[in-house]
Amino acid sequence: MNLAIETNQVESVFLLTEESIRDLLRRGVSEGMVAVLPQSSLRDSSKIKNILNDTLAAYKILSELCDDLTSLDSATICRIHSCLMKTCRYGDLNYVPAGKTRTETRKTVIVSGAYKIECCPFPDVDKELEYICKMAKQWIKSWRNPFATASWIHLVLVRCHPFEDGNGRMARLLASIPLMNHGYPPVPIGLTHRAEYYAAINKVRNLFGNLCRDMLGNGK
Repeated sequence: MNLAIETNQVESVFLLTEESIRDLLRRGVSEGMVAVLPQSSLRDSSKIKNILNDTLAAYKILSELCDDLTSLDSATICRIHSCLMKTCRYGDLNYVPAGKTRTETRKTVIVSGAYKIECCPFPDVDKELEYICKMAKQWIKSWRNPFATASWIHLVLVRCHPFEDGNGRMARLLASIPLMNHGYPPVPIGLTHRAEYYAAINKVRNLFGNLCRDMLGNGK
């Protein structure tokens, strides 16, 4: 339950009070109290509970995936995304096609930072996602360091950005596979570590931008 709360809070899907978090952890989603902080953009308690249930259901699929890595493919990833975004797909001003990759929605994503970096072009997303699945299965089976494998999975999924929204939650979820297979808990990123987490992601993005700039500048 704590993982379901944290992975949504780090994306500011909702922001709960400490009392509410303790009550949800103690009594569960159905009976727990939902109380949000003043800065929470989402305030509907029933919707927040639905999102928590969606997230828990997505992590249940993840547990099954850990038991059978052969099912790690783009279709399974889309099924997890569809489950994760079942409630979140309906925003106030936008709609997120749950379980649909950007190849299907034909959506271009550009990340702004020190340099503007275009994520995987939408015509190539499905092919890139299949490649990520193929390599992830190989590395999970062969690498001895599950933390390195988890970092790689998170990095390439964030860079690919296969969906219009929910990519961070998906990256943390799927990066948990090598950790769980070695007896560790899933990737936890709480609010207290949010600044460091996003700083690390931006650092990698900027390093990639610098590399591209240097290569182009040197004519390589």
